[in-house]
Amino acid sequence: MTAQHVGIFIAGSAVWAAPARVAENTLRTPYQASLMNRFTFEDGQVHYLKLHMIGVDEIDNGGAVVVGNGTMQFEDADGDLLRGESDWFLPEGPDERGRTPENLGTMTFSSGTGKWRDTTGTAQLRCYGMYADPEQVIPPVADTKYFAVFEGDGRIDAPGLPG
Repeated sequence: MTAQHVGIFIAGSAVWAAPARVAENTLRTPYQASLMNRFTFEDGQVHYLKLHMIGVDEIDNGGAVVVGNGTMQFEDADGDLLRGESDWFLPEGPDERGRTPENLGTMTFSSGTGKWRDTTGTAQLRCYGMYADPEQVIPPVADTKYFAVFEGDGRIDAPGLPG
């Protein structure tokens, strides 16, 4: 398959470890996420992959992720892997629906196995989420569970996919 436009929808949860303060208004916290991903390619192909993501977020005293990055490993039902990196930052305002996402991000796809071998591409995503505990202390002082949905689109070249 040649490079195509792809719609991306991801949902699941992450756990932030107890953060460490690095400045008066800045904390860092590692996270681990278990997510489910759907790729919808412009040729009509739809692929579902589970996604394991680990990374580090820099948060302010209000609990907002100012910047973050992560390493991603997707796995499909055949056990084929797709790998990449993600970078997150604060949005400057509301999206096209008038809602301000918690974060905006860029996913960069860089390698894979099986049908995802030699896959490359990038996608722009919006993140919407909430803490599992509605009474969550902000900024967190202990491990914290967070639910999130990511939406967006990009361009992926997956030469190993049929089509």
